[in-house]
Amino acid sequence: MEPEDLKPEATSSAPEETPAPLASPRQPVRLWTSRVRTAFLEALADLGQVRAAARAAGVSPQRVYRERQKCPEFAKAWKEAMDLALDALEETLLDRAMNGVEKQVYYGGKSCGSVRQYSDALAMFLLRARRPETYGRAATGEAQAAPSATGEKPGDRSEGRDDPIALIEARLRMLAACGAGGPGTQDG
Repeated sequence: MEPEDLKPEATSSAPEETPAPLASPRQPVRLWTSRVRTAFLEALADLGQVRAAARAAGVSPQRVYRERQKCPEFAKAWKEAMDLALDALEETLLDRAMNGVEKQVYYGGKSCGSVRQYSDALAMFLLRARRPETYGRAATGEAQAAPSATGEKPGDRSEGRDDPIALIEARLRMLAACGAGGPGTQDG
């Protein structure tokens, strides 16, 4: 007998004899109960990963996906748990972007101190996500969005209300027309 065979099941005193075909060999087969559902949702909110949350709840990822398809209430709770996980991730990333990360410095194989490193790419990503009208593609010189299927151009008025890139482009055109181009602009 393997040591894993000696582990007690969380939902019953005797292990099931034939595992379900979708369960992994190392994962116990469990009935879908409110306790399993709650364990999965709590783990999903903490971990933000379906496979890891399913493992923590003792069920297969396939099982939780099937349950999500069958039960709209579970699907809603799943989304809320994932939103909590993403909120925590966003807080962590914002902290890292603003406060940096302490990294050890080594010389000759020995630690000789540390430096605080900041990630401009992470900061820019967060700015683009939170303020796309200011830090979107047009503001950074990236390629413009493709025209829509209706034939409108990215700067068209009807699309401009919803398209942050069009808003930035319009603002840049307005600033250029007013001569407020700032440093690096050419006069004449």
